[in-house]
Amino acid sequence: MIGVNMTYRLAPEFKFPSGSADVGAVVAWLKANVAQHGGDPNRIVLMGQSAGASHVAAYTFIPEVHGANGPGNAAAILMSGVYASHHPEFNPDGKPSPNHLAYFGEDTAKWPAMSPLNHIKPGHPPVYICVTEFDPYPLAWPSAALLAAVERCDKAMPWFRVLRDHNHVSPALQINSEVDTIGPDLLEFIRSV
Repeated sequence: MIGVNMTYRLAPEFKFPSGSADVGAVVAWLKANVAQHGGDPNRIVLMGQSAGASHVAAYTFIPEVHGANGPGNAAAILMSGVYASHHPEFNPDGKPSPNHLAYFGEDTAKWPAMSPLNHIKPGHPPVYICVTEFDPYPLAWPSAALLAAVERCDKAMPWFRVLRDHNHVSPALQINSEVDTIGPDLLEFIRSV
């Protein structure tokens, strides 16, 4: 495998869909260049954690983000992302967080269109969704909501894991370490797609 690490532009200077567009730019670069490094441009698996998972999900599911030709990834690994900032469950007090206002804008009526949950359609790339035991509720329930939306669309359960004894960042940080509890599962998912 070839690993490519990327980042994305940040709010408030860069608003939705800049993070997902940056994911798309990397996919386009890989499509054009990965073969010269021994990779297969048709087997790109995107992986994101937290906000990164949100950007990967938006790129994977939202046509206005990935464009008319569809997403260029063969699969997506989504670790503890936020997929529905617009939902009342995410903002139980009715007040959007400053970071979401900075990225999605002040007009919260437009937020549902920016949620991957509202764009899952047949033919999407396979997804691996995981959440941790100690993710805070506003970060945990979106993974379950995404799981339900994908299952409803596909009429089949996607890859899904609840990682016990983990906090929000620990699974991603332990990959390929002596205490890696998710890496082998991710490899199995990647091989399956």
